[in-house]
Amino acid sequence: MCDDLRSLGVNDLKAHTMRMPNIPKKYIRNFIRGYFDGDGHVWSGLIHKDRKNSKITLQTGLTSCSELFLRDLQNRLQKLGLGKGSLYAQRNYFRLNYSLKNSLIL
Repeated sequence: MCDDLRSLGVNDLKAHTMRMPNIPKKYIRNFIRGYFDGDGHVWSGLIHKDRKNSKITLQTGLTSCSELFLRDLQNRLQKLGLGKGSLYAQRNYFRLNYSLKNSLIL
Protein backbone atom coordinates (compact mmCIF):
# COMPACT_ATOMS: atom_id res chain seq x y z
CA MET A 1 0.00 0.00 0.00
CA CYS A 2 2.85 2.41 0.83
CA ASP A 3 4.47 1.74 -2.56
CA ASP A 4 1.15 2.44 -4.29
CA LEU A 5 0.84 5.78 -2.47
CA ARG A 6 4.42 6.71 -3.35
CA SER A 7 3.76 5.91 -7.02
CA LEU A 8 0.87 8.42 -6.86
CA GLY A 9 3.18 11.14 -5.56
CA VAL A 10 2.59 10.89 -1.80
CA ASN A 11 5.83 11.06 0.17
CA ASP A 12 6.92 10.92 3.79
CA LEU A 13 7.12 14.71 4.12
CA LYS A 14 3.80 15.33 2.39
CA ALA A 15 2.65 17.89 4.96
CA HIS A 16 5.65 20.11 4.13
CA THR A 17 5.72 19.68 0.34
CA MET A 18 2.13 19.16 -0.77
CA ARG A 19 0.64 21.30 -3.52
CA MET A 20 -2.93 22.28 -4.23
CA PRO A 21 -4.67 19.40 -6.00
CA ASN A 22 -6.20 19.98 -9.42
CA ILE A 23 -9.84 20.48 -8.47
CA PRO A 24 -12.56 21.19 -11.04
CA LYS A 25 -13.94 24.72 -10.77
CA LYS A 26 -17.40 23.47 -9.75
CA TYR A 27 -15.93 21.78 -6.63
CA ILE A 28 -13.35 24.37 -5.52
CA ARG A 29 -15.69 26.15 -3.09
CA ASN A 30 -16.49 22.83 -1.40
CA PHE A 31 -12.78 22.03 -1.12
CA ILE A 32 -12.03 25.44 0.41
CA ARG A 33 -14.93 25.08 2.86
CA GLY A 34 -13.68 21.65 3.92
CA TYR A 35 -10.09 22.84 4.26
CA PHE A 36 -11.21 25.82 6.32
CA ASP A 37 -13.23 23.49 8.56
CA GLY A 38 -10.07 21.50 9.33
CA ASP A 39 -7.26 24.09 9.23
CA GLY A 40 -8.96 27.48 9.26
CA HIS A 41 -9.60 29.97 12.03
CA VAL A 42 -11.58 33.12 12.76
CA TRP A 43 -10.37 35.83 15.12
CA SER A 44 -12.19 38.89 16.37
CA GLY A 45 -10.60 41.43 18.66
CA LEU A 46 -9.04 44.82 19.15
CA ILE A 47 -6.33 46.11 16.83
CA HIS A 48 -4.15 49.19 17.23
CA LYS A 49 -4.39 48.94 21.02
CA ASP A 50 -1.45 51.30 21.40
CA ARG A 51 -3.16 54.08 19.41
CA LYS A 52 -5.67 56.63 20.63
CA ASN A 53 -8.51 54.91 18.77
CA SER A 54 -8.37 51.11 18.76
CA LYS A 55 -11.03 49.21 16.84
CA ILE A 56 -12.63 45.80 16.75
CA THR A 57 -11.95 43.76 13.63
CA LEU A 58 -12.40 40.31 12.17
CA GLN A 59 -9.69 38.17 10.61
CA THR A 60 -9.74 34.71 9.07
CA GLY A 61 -6.85 32.47 8.22
CA LEU A 62 -5.77 29.13 6.85
CA THR A 63 -2.82 27.15 8.18
CA SER A 64 -0.53 24.57 6.57
CA CYS A 65 2.98 23.18 6.93
CA SER A 66 3.35 23.63 3.16
CA GLU A 67 4.05 27.14 1.92
CA LEU A 68 3.56 25.90 -1.65
CA PHE A 69 0.05 24.68 -0.85
CA LEU A 70 -0.96 28.00 0.71
CA ARG A 71 0.46 29.97 -2.23
CA ASP A 72 -1.55 27.77 -4.62
CA LEU A 73 -4.66 28.23 -2.47
CA GLN A 74 -4.04 31.98 -2.29
CA ASN A 75 -4.00 32.12 -6.11
CA ARG A 76 -7.24 30.12 -6.37
CA LEU A 77 -8.92 32.39 -3.81
CA GLN A 78 -7.83 35.46 -5.77
CA LYS A 79 -9.50 33.99 -8.86
CA LEU A 80 -12.70 33.74 -6.79
CA GLY A 81 -12.57 37.45 -5.93
CA LEU A 82 -10.63 37.62 -2.66
CA GLY A 83 -7.69 39.95 -2.20
CA LYS A 84 -4.18 38.62 -1.89
CA GLY A 85 -4.19 38.30 1.90
CA SER A 86 -0.98 37.98 3.91
CA LEU A 87 1.19 34.88 4.08
CA TYR A 88 3.20 34.53 7.28
CA ALA A 89 5.88 32.04 8.23
CA GLN A 90 5.56 30.84 11.81
CA ARG A 91 7.92 28.50 13.68
CA ASN A 92 7.03 25.29 11.84
CA TYR A 93 4.00 26.23 9.75
CA PHE A 94 2.59 28.94 7.49
CA ARG A 95 -0.56 31.00 7.83
CA LEU A 96 -2.57 32.78 5.15
CA ASN A 97 -4.59 35.60 6.78
CA TYR A 98 -7.40 37.80 5.49
CA SER A 99 -8.67 41.02 7.04
CA LEU A 100 -12.25 42.15 7.53
CA LYS A 101 -13.49 42.68 3.95
CA ASN A 102 -11.96 39.49 2.57
CA SER A 103 -12.97 37.56 5.69
CA LEU A 104 -16.60 38.41 4.96
CA ILE A 105 -16.19 37.29 1.35
CA LEU A 106 -14.53 34.07 2.47
